[in-house]
This record gives sequence, C-alpha cells and structure tokens, in this order.
Amino acid sequence: MLPCLNVRWVILEKKIMKKSFSQLRVVMVLLLVAFSGSAAMCAATGDMVIVNVVGSEICLPVSLKTSKGTFTIYDSQFVYDGWLQIYGATDANGRKVNVSHASTDHRGGSVIATFNLTWLYGRSDNGDEVYYDDGDEVYYDDGGSQSVGEAAGRGAAEAVGSAITSFFDVADGGIGIDVDGYPYGAISVGMSRFYGEFARFSMKFGGMSGFNMFGGVGKDWVFGLENSDKLAWHVGIGAYISFGGWRDEHNQAVTLNVAIGETPVVVNKAMACEVTYEYFFGDSRRVGVFGGLGFSLGDFEATDPVIGWDFQIGVAVKLWTK
Repeated sequence: MLPCLNVRWVILEKKIMKKSFSQLRVVMVLLLVAFSGSAAMCAATGDMVIVNVVGSEICLPVSLKTSKGTFTIYDSQFVYDGWLQIYGATDANGRKVNVSHASTDHRGGSVIATFNLTWLYGRSDNGDEVYYDDGDEVYYDDGGSQSVGEAAGRGAAEAVGSAITSFFDVADGGIGIDVDGYPYGAISVGMSRFYGEFARFSMKFGGMSGFNMFGGVGKDWVFGLENSDKLAWHVGIGAYISFGGWRDEHNQAVTLNVAIGETPVVVNKAMACEVTYEYFFGDSRRVGVFGGLGFSLGDFEATDPVIGWDFQIGVAVKLWTK
C-alpha cells in the first residue's frame, strides 16, 4: 500500500504545481503587459471573422493585413468565412489603424470573432491634430509628437505580450518533468542599478521549468543614484526554464521576473521587469553565476513615473537542490 500511496501523492503534487503555475502565468502576463503600457492585440481565431470600420476619421478603402493575405475593405464591414490572424491595417491615406478585439461568440458549434477598426495612429488630414484612445473615448490634441509615443507604446506592448506568451508556453510544458539541479533554494550576492549591492534568498519550484520566488536587501555604494541613502529591499515572482548539462542534469536557466521594492534609482518605490540567466558549475552544480537585464517604473507618488533600466550580475550558492 505504501508505494501506491506514494505514487498517488506524487501525481497529486504535480497537479497542484501545474495549477499554481497556471495561476502564476495569468498574474505575470497581466502584470507585464500592464507594465508596458498597453494590452497586446488578440489574434482572431474562429470559423468566422467580422471586421467593423467604426472610426469616423478612417478613410476607405482600408488595407487589412492577415495570415491569409491582404484584403481591401471598401464598406463599413468585412466578413471572412474561416480562420485568420490579423496583423494590422492602414487606411486609404496610408495611416496605421488600430485593430481592437470586440467579442468572441459561440453559435451552434461555430466561433465568431469580431474586431473593430477604431482610430488612427498619427496626424489627421489637417496636419495639426492627433488622436489617441484611452479605451473609452477618442480625444484630440494639437501636439503631434504624442502620436509617435502612442504608436511606440502599443507596438512595445504587442511585442511584450507575444514574448511572455511564448515563454510561458515553453515553461508550461516542462513543469512536471523531473531533472537534477532543479528545483532548489539558494542565497546570492550581486550588484544592480535597481537593487544596489544586494543579498537575496530565492526559491525555484517545479522541475525542468516552474516558478520562482525571491526577496532581498541592498544598498547602493557604487552608482550614487538618487535614493542611495536608503536601505533597499525587494520581493518578486517569476517563471523559469532550465536546460543544459548531460541528459537530465540541468545547470542553466532563463528566468522572467517581476519585482517591487525600495530602490536606489528613485524615491517612493518602483517595479521592475527583468530577464536573467544563470549557470552553475561542476558535478554538484552548487555554485554559479548569474546576470540579467531589465527596465523599471518608479516613484509611484509622482505625476509622471520615472522609467529606468537595470542590469545585474552576481554569484549564487544553492543551499539545497534536487
């Protein structure tokens, strides 16, 4: 009976881990996409795709770029029977059009996805006004340079959303696969713009992939940044994918993290998004090095939060490992 109970416990443990990872995946995607300033555009998937031209400033015909080729929309509505993915749209004046996902309906076993062409990136026809969307209404402004930032922000959001989704798709497939070297608990020391010169405790849960939790303290003596006089602290969560080594003996990992804390970069705390790489040496894989890059958003009490960048390097020692 004992071996049977042990097998059942292992199966139950992996199911719990899988559910926890799925919940973390949702949280990470929401945090990182919100952090970049905009949500990524949803891809059209279904038996029918409907595209409505609803923006009054959009000049017909509209050129719609999709996975099935480029279509020209002459009227206020375009209907495609089948599945396609929308890549973008431009109006008759060559201006980029925002494509927003409106709804996905299930009717009699069919999936109907509806998209709206809502507003334009860039200057209007009179050369003075630009328009941008806050999610509910269209506003006008005489500062044409704002449209450049708006378009760049949305483009960055789409890229971030795509990268996050791809990372979690890979990580999700390996969470229940047992490998030597992961999971583990470790203590590390390092240097970073966001964390200062820091000491940190971290835990990785899962198998070949899984999720990461960490926290630490630091102080900036090297860079002399704005908030260097305060003791820095940070906590964070993330997901990792391990690889390398012989067979199932993994000694490397890439981790995607979101952290928040008191930082030397700005006052009133900040949030950071980072990608790190780690490498553990020798047969025991107990001692390793790590490095990473990221960006931050800080001074939450300011009218205009400060956007910054980060890099980190350090040494890690595993306190325990599989």
